[in-house]
Amino acid sequence: MNVKGFLDMMRHALHSPSAWVVSIAVALLLAYGCGTLENVGGPGENRVPEVFIVNIPPDGAEFSVSPTVYWYGTDSDGQVLRYDYAVVTGAEVDSVTANLPGSQSPVEKYIAFVLNNQFPRWISIFVDSAVAGELPTQKEVRLFAAPFAAACDTVWVYERDGEGNRIDSTAILVDCVSDTISQYFFIRAIDDQDTSSAIKYRSFKRRNHWPETAIGTSFNQYSEYISLENLTATYSGIRLYWNGTDRLDFIPPSVPLIEFHWRLYGPYPFDPNSPNARPTIADTLGRQPIDESENPDPLVGKWVRDTTAVVYDLWRQADSSPDARACPSCRSGR
Repeated sequence: MNVKGFLDMMRHALHSPSAWVVSIAVALLLAYGCGTLENVGGPGENRVPEVFIVNIPPDGAEFSVSPTVYWYGTDSDGQVLRYDYAVVTGAEVDSVTANLPGSQSPVEKYIAFVLNNQFPRWISIFVDSAVAGELPTQKEVRLFAAPFAAACDTVWVYERDGEGNRIDSTAILVDCVSDTISQYFFIRAIDDQDTSSAIKYRSFKRRNHWPETAIGTSFNQYSEYISLENLTATYSGIRLYWNGTDRLDFIPPSVPLIEFHWRLYGPYPFDPNSPNARPTIADTLGRQPIDESENPDPLVGKWVRDTTAVVYDLWRQADSSPDARACPSCRSGR
């Protein structure tokens, strides 16, 4: 049959109801006879996520305050659920890896032998539970700072009243700089299959100047301050104020938030025959404070950013205070 004859037959078939049935049946048979896809095996192997540290701050940067570090993560076959970061001093890295085999650098050995083996000091940031206003891809990272040397220069500034009598004194430490501490910032990304990315790192350095701190509360030694056991609607305790600046490391108004650790010592007996005699810093050596700052975050400990506190019930540790035992009449609450 030539092409023209075939076309004539098809036009005739389209006008025949029985031909529709045959055509549909043939079409179904042809569709059923086509090749089919078969499921050969399960889903593909999970791809490892990746994490990248943004070059701000740059590697090797030196700070006098804890910096904000930026990063981001990707996962080609899922999503990143959390980031883990840690800060380790260069001294620890060198000490731990000193006797480990291999030709890698100390920091690469630390990653291979320590961080990849159930390292307990990771700090986790979960993507879906980030605090409002904060991003899971940046963090003010607390860097280690060295303690200050005891030989820091000290300048005492005395305040005097209108008659020239000394009423207060403040210690200002000048050009007091701690040693520079080298340290590493490590970070990894964890995906929805609990798979970790390769660990990335940056090296940072931290130096520090001693900040200036001043007590804003002005107590009059001739006034009486009530110390009751509990705060009430009519008794609000004794309020303390203080402030601090770090002008040697920062130029105002760029001074960062400063953390404080305050302690309250005493009680000390008052001698009316020597009204100008008062305890000094030396009187607190070897003694336990009756009150001090306390941060709810156990990683921070005693350091707080508050600049005020309320104290009361100053005699609650009178039995353990040698100064209180020397002044039994002071337990009247004043």
